[in-house]
Amino acid sequence: MALATKSKGHISPNKGKQLVEIIDTALNDSDKTLTVPAGVSWEVKTLFCELITTATVGNRRIRLELTDDSGNVAGQWLASADQTASLTETYNFVPTGDSSTEPVTGVHIIGISPIHAPSGYGLRIYDEPAIAAAADDLTIRGVVVEHR
Repeated sequence: MALATKSKGHISPNKGKQLVEIIDTALNDSDKTLTVPAGVSWEVKTLFCELITTATVGNRRIRLELTDDSGNVAGQWLASADQTASLTETYNFVPTGDSSTEPVTGVHIIGISPIHAPSGYGLRIYDEPAIAAAADDLTIRGVVVEHR
């Protein structure tokens, strides 16, 4: 996994909270898990994903899962529209509570409930049917509030 985090500064000085950008831009993989590091928890503000699909025929469907430290699913959200072969589409997971929508072709907005994930929990974003899991390119950028 090529997870990178970048501190974006403190939200409340001396309270142990800071904005952190979480990034995974490794290619040839449409199944990613971002794991909350030891000693912190994450409050997810937004996850922006881009999926570039190969010419392999099949409908892809992006899913976000919150998993506990044993890999059990604790929450899940699914895009409402499929993505076909040879396309580039974006997926915006935002804590709005709204249902999944596709207001513009190729742009998916998926409302998620507030996520506060403790150390060891994971955010798994993947193509549910795994059409070309080792060839499609899924990149992820997100912003979390990291609590210490």
